[in-house]
Amino acid sequence: MKPAFAPSSEFRNVPILSTLIDSIDSIYIPRGGSEEARAKALAAIRDRQELIEETGKYAPFLIFAEGGTSNGSHIIKFKKGAFFAEKTIRPIVLKYKSKTYSPAFDTMEMLPLVILHLCWACFKCEVNVLPDFQPNEYLFENFADKGAERWEIYSWAVREVMLKTGGMKPCDVPLRHKMLYEAYMQMQPDAPDPAQVINNMTLLQNNELQISPTGDGPSGKDDESGKFLSLPNGDEQEM
Repeated sequence: MKPAFAPSSEFRNVPILSTLIDSIDSIYIPRGGSEEARAKALAAIRDRQELIEETGKYAPFLIFAEGGTSNGSHIIKFKKGAFFAEKTIRPIVLKYKSKTYSPAFDTMEMLPLVILHLCWACFKCEVNVLPDFQPNEYLFENFADKGAERWEIYSWAVREVMLKTGGMKPCDVPLRHKMLYEAYMQMQPDAPDPAQVINNMTLLQNNELQISPTGDGPSGKDDESGKFLSLPNGDEQEM
């Protein structure tokens, strides 16, 4: 059976690809968005997981647990969506092997990346399908220090298994930093310098910088790094 996906809502308007996504009953997940939109998306994921387990009439549901894609050498912290219902998960680790071309959807725009995919036939993908993972009270009690909520402990355990299987390293940089870097590398007009934004965030954490609710930067003027820092889009809320 072909699995359904949980792609980002930005793919809803991609020609051809959106038609394929819809044909397998996928669920679009908003990146950021309001609390209400995120709650609806989480509920939709939970309901689909329950239908899969209880009825067996639905195809498996494939979720990119990082909330996006990374470069294949590290795994960032997982989002809440796949774990908060505490349903059984079958982890899958993909390792792409290519010396001259990286198929990772990290900094390149979708169209040129797809063209390169279609033109290049010299890379391989190692697919590691791991045994089903079902959380239990032993996990939550003995590894309570791995997260403030149960889903965080569950996601930590799954990520540890995937890291060891894929020979990857953990990366705790938020996905939003990756998205910022992606926008910068694609030379989008409104993309701030990621180094400046991360530096500002470090100063903010150390109480050395204050960002106004209007998005004013450290100089008191309206700048893109200030706007980025003031987004109501914390990691704990993203899926």
